[in-house]
Amino acid sequence: MKKIVLFFLATLFLSGATVYSQVSGFGLSAAVPLATPALDESSGLEYCRGKLWTHNDSGGEPEIYVINPATGAITQTITLQGITNVDWEDLASDGYYLYIADTGNNVNGARTDLAIYKINLDDIPLTGDGTIPSDKIETIRFYYPEQGENPTATSSNNTSFDCEAILIFNDKIHLFTKDWVNKTKTTEYFVPNIPHPTGAKYSATKLNEHSTNFLVTGADYSGINQVVLLGYQNSGFGSHYARIYSGFQGDDISTGTVYAPLSIGTVLSMGQAEAICFGDNPLTGYISNEQYSPIPAMLKPFTISYGAGSEPVLVTGVSLNKSTATIAVGSKETLTATLNPTDAADKLVFWTSSNPAIASVSHSGEVTAIAVGTATITATTEDGSKTADCEITVIESESSLFSGPKVIVKGNMVNTGLMNSTIPMILQAPVFNNSGTLNVKGLEVGATTTLTNSGTLNVK
Repeated sequence: MKKIVLFFLATLFLSGATVYSQVSGFGLSAAVPLATPALDESSGLEYCRGKLWTHNDSGGEPEIYVINPATGAITQTITLQGITNVDWEDLASDGYYLYIADTGNNVNGARTDLAIYKINLDDIPLTGDGTIPSDKIETIRFYYPEQGENPTATSSNNTSFDCEAILIFNDKIHLFTKDWVNKTKTTEYFVPNIPHPTGAKYSATKLNEHSTNFLVTGADYSGINQVVLLGYQNSGFGSHYARIYSGFQGDDISTGTVYAPLSIGTVLSMGQAEAICFGDNPLTGYISNEQYSPIPAMLKPFTISYGAGSEPVLVTGVSLNKSTATIAVGSKETLTATLNPTDAADKLVFWTSSNPAIASVSHSGEVTAIAVGTATITATTEDGSKTADCEITVIESESSLFSGPKVIVKGNMVNTGLMNSTIPMILQAPVFNNSGTLNVKGLEVGATTTLTNSGTLNVK
């Protein structure tokens, strides 16, 4: 935790191929007190899969919390086993994983254990508290190239290599420094979103220096190529601002249009703001501050406003090309999601399976049948968390039980007489009714087939 004489400046960057401008305002709604004392040191925020997550600052428990945005109450606590909260500073998500930045480095600027922890959102229970075992937690380690792997210590709050803000897009984790030496800029680095294949540390890649005129304390990205940075001025009344980049190309947010500064208050109203994230759509989100006497820890909803006719088109629904599908073990099926309206600005869709052991799904919607059974594949939009489902039924593959020639029954059949088969028979029809005599060398009944036998059935 870094206490300062004054506080926060929020910077919003919007950049991208399409510029959703003109940004005309950045407004705050009534603040909601966060649970106290449990969240007095709230230091990171991220909204994903319909939940708002936070965590505490340095020395806190190795836990992340789901909070109710309307009340500030904790509704779920997830413990990370075997992990220490050295100085957790921010959260980010790509829709499939949650990333926890243990990147605070203000004590002497010489940490050698800078890390970003990565956990699969599918490993988190939908409801109730839980624990993520250590073998389910990936660790992305890194250092700053200017410092090397053995940095020289400085005095407290006198380093350019503190970091309280991360975000992720294009499979890269972007880090924005809190530069205590030059308090008017932040340096942007990135590291891959997976651990080094040898377990070594990455040398972070420097991307840009941004003239912000404030210390950066938070960041987030939305799917319309929009980035928001949060920070404060460490002088005067601790003015808070927002800075927006829009319409950037590739990984370089500086190629977009910049909107700044957007003033949002001072330390007297904001407290010590630490984190920012977009919420259910790219126009709204949340800011949190840690307790800064007499200001309690609070959650502050924000809204970005645009000039008439320039607002991003929001998602109102999503549909899939199939609502049901039957596929054999080892086979694949590609699902396609269509947004409504089709010109919605944020086109990001995340894919999940209710039972990956039966049917898994890739980030592009390709379903792979793993084992016999059923699973629900869900497409969820980033904007609005709209969902559409496809019920997948996995059956045995045609060659799973028998090799060589075989009889495959794909249509409904009724046998009332004598039927002999000297080769195996595979039933894939919805209904097979035997009231006569059926002699067959081998028989495989598909997962979706109803076999009714009121006669004689001999399987050799």
